[in-house]
Amino acid sequence: RKLASRLEAASGAPPGRECSMAPKVAPKRKRQSTESVVDVEDLALPQASRAAFRSQLLDWYDQNRRKLPWRGDSAPYGKGSSPVSSGKATAGTPKISQFFQRKSTAPGGGGQAKDEPGTELPAPPPGGVSAYGVWVSEVMLQQTRVETVIEYWLRWMERFPTLEALAGATAEEVNSLWAGLGYYSRARRLHEGAQRVVNTMGGEMPRSAEALKGLPGVGDYTAGAVASIAFGEAAPAVDGNVVRVFSRLHRMEGEPAALLKPCWALAGDMLDQERPGTYNQALMELGATVCTPKSPSCSACPVQNLCRVKAAVDAGECEAVTLFPAKAVKKPPKDFELAVAVVSIGSGASQRFLLRQRPASGLLANQWEFPSVDVAVVEEDSPVTALETLVVNLMEAAAAAAAAPKGTLPAGKEKGQVIHLFSHQRHTMNVHSYSMPDQKPGPQSPVGQDGKVRWMTREDMKEVGVTTGMKKVLSCSCSGKGRP
Repeated sequence: RKLASRLEAASGAPPGRECSMAPKVAPKRKRQSTESVVDVEDLALPQASRAAFRSQLLDWYDQNRRKLPWRGDSAPYGKGSSPVSSGKATAGTPKISQFFQRKSTAPGGGGQAKDEPGTELPAPPPGGVSAYGVWVSEVMLQQTRVETVIEYWLRWMERFPTLEALAGATAEEVNSLWAGLGYYSRARRLHEGAQRVVNTMGGEMPRSAEALKGLPGVGDYTAGAVASIAFGEAAPAVDGNVVRVFSRLHRMEGEPAALLKPCWALAGDMLDQERPGTYNQALMELGATVCTPKSPSCSACPVQNLCRVKAAVDAGECEAVTLFPAKAVKKPPKDFELAVAVVSIGSGASQRFLLRQRPASGLLANQWEFPSVDVAVVEEDSPVTALETLVVNLMEAAAAAAAAPKGTLPAGKEKGQVIHLFSHQRHTMNVHSYSMPDQKPGPQSPVGQDGKVRWMTREDMKEVGVTTGMKKVLSCSCSGKGRP
């Protein structure tokens, strides 16, 4: 799934020692596509081996697949398999901490939320999983770990159980459920897609991969996965897991992006026509749990007897299975230094903070944030002076719109620095705190060309779904440290 959302990744020669006599994808040449010189027939397994691959893979999956709510299973989720349930939860749903050992953040994507100990999971949707539920799971699983998605998917389906429920929700309601998953454009496009299905398609999702690609944010991978899993169409689905499995199975050298097109061709040839959805899930499951990037469990692989790279390693022709596929060269994230103002009124549960809404396009579109200035673009004034000027203007605009009474900005305190990573950017945020005497707020009103400005309580911020980066900034500002 990660690969499917990064089709523009750079391609080149694989690092380290190459295996001899391996079918190769030619390196990228000037004005010539790498993909055009690949002969899939030279890479494909013999027909008998393809049939054996399908049979062995499906047998393994039926016995070992993970229990996941979007597969119709009830808790507890994780390793192990059982027959697909009716989707109804049993009494006393176990706590989320019993299912997975969680990480507090995830790489890239703006971070992921840390689970609260003892958080109770909602019950799975009654009556099984709909095509809409499959769609939601596939969108959430892009760039995000399965164990993180479980709780988000269950809460999403509890709040928006149908396409109609999602289509009728506000952008803020959608963001509040998505907050912490990162890559917020996914939520926006899913919301837009639901509105299109409800408003122009009579509430019926397209049933073919080709038709599904007409929905916002639905590309080849998502369309193939939803069409095969939800509707039984014989459509292939290729994500990063599949590329890795096929690279090793067929002994294809090259970076993942260069292998993407031949992998799609191979996936179509090898697809199980009777159980396409199950086969696609099994192939991705193999890559996610056995044929992993850094520590593959070759001895536990159900198709190890067919794997060309394992055979090459066993014969001493290649150093390691992990050389396939070659590691993509990633561009370092672009650095931005920001001065951020956390302006508050009052204290305790009624304490309010000044936030503004980002523009409707670009990074974190429509998300709420504390006012900030880019240090690099401040010309005449110091960053702090420019930041305070911005804050005063926002407060004056809010007062003019009756969103809050006009106040005088007190002296601020430097509270520290927060570093937040996105897939392509690194934000170093210098946090400045400004505490004002308690004042009674007025109604919320739109202000300015860039969106809105509001005074929000912590509960308000939870409802609109502020990002993980802004949560870090708030935590820093409330740490009790800082200097004038």
